[in-house]
Amino acid sequence: MATNTSISPKVIATAGTTIGLTVLVAMLEAITPELLSFAGPWATVLYMGVIALAGTLAGYVTRDPDRETGHVPDV
Repeated sequence: MATNTSISPKVIATAGTTIGLTVLVAMLEAITPELLSFAGPWATVLYMGVIALAGTLAGYVTRDPDRETGHVPDV
């Protein structure tokens, strides 16, 4: 029985989105630290929540043809 060892596009989309947004948010926070000053000590949690939500949504909406119902993998 063949085993599919390729990385799922869902994982790649989630990782890429998360890494990209982490870099973007870090640069944005370095340039404009007062952007989320209204959140006080919860600003970091808010930043991380946005990144986590975006990564989760990217993984959710990405299609993975190898793991669809009824798909017969190439051997």
